[in-house]
Amino acid sequence: MSPVTSPAGLIADMGEVLLTPWVQAVIDHQLFLVVGLIALELAWSVWRRRPTHTVRITLSSVSLALLHFGAYVITTLLVVLPVLQGARDAFGVFDLPADGVLTWGLCLLGTDLCAYCLHRSQHHVRWFWVGHSVHHTAPEFNLTVGPRLGLLDTLDRIPFFLPLALLGFHAEMIVLCYALIELWSFWTHTSWIPRLRWLPWFEWVFNTPANHRLHHGRNAVYLDRNFGEFTMLWDHLFGTYVRQTEPVDYGATLMPPRQDPWTANAFELRRLWADMRAAPNWRVALAVPWRGV
Repeated sequence: MSPVTSPAGLIADMGEVLLTPWVQAVIDHQLFLVVGLIALELAWSVWRRRPTHTVRITLSSVSLALLHFGAYVITTLLVVLPVLQGARDAFGVFDLPADGVLTWGLCLLGTDLCAYCLHRSQHHVRWFWVGHSVHHTAPEFNLTVGPRLGLLDTLDRIPFFLPLALLGFHAEMIVLCYALIELWSFWTHTSWIPRLRWLPWFEWVFNTPANHRLHHGRNAVYLDRNFGEFTMLWDHLFGTYVRQTEPVDYGATLMPPRQDPWTANAFELRRLWADMRAAPNWRVALAVPWRGV
């Protein structure tokens, strides 16, 4: 396969048979799509005189997004793609084609399930929460929160997506499907789109703003709910789905004292290190990162 040529999409140029032109265009120009939608949301909030952005938190979220994207590009090119493709080449059970509609559909569904497992683990395992907590420490909810992710929220994908590579899916397929899923989840980070009552089946099947807003609430009833990023199928299957019953109080249960990028990335890491140092012996200390949040 040819080397990765699209940093925005982090995919290989695997031929026109793999992607329709419009999907390729979305992947290659997703940065413009993200920036455009954020600008549109901001203009809409100003026009409706219902502010959903504060300057300080918006600048913090944008800075965190840029830092994460740089780390994401580097780790995906240098670690994630080589590890997944190496595992497929050495231990893949099947030699799945890279040009079949059915294969791509199965890969997208499988990646969605892996993304659900990853996301749920990020809320239940201390080490995974260190990186993912950055996404939840915004006290407001708008599109700038979508790409607001931690520097350490990059390599934890490997063990969760490794089963897909072992089944025989190409690494580029897995990374591309995850990129499409994350791009879908981006638009769900807005308070402007209400529940689609005229499309109840759509709300039941797919992740939407109404479904995802609850996930960012620190209300007791919403904690560890609605982990789906593309579909809500796995939430229904594993009993983590919930609908809104009270206003959402956005943020994490423990918030950093400041909203600057350094504090947001270091807050949970410092807490983890303090708990490890307080452990009675080194065995307990090494177990702390893998315990519950």
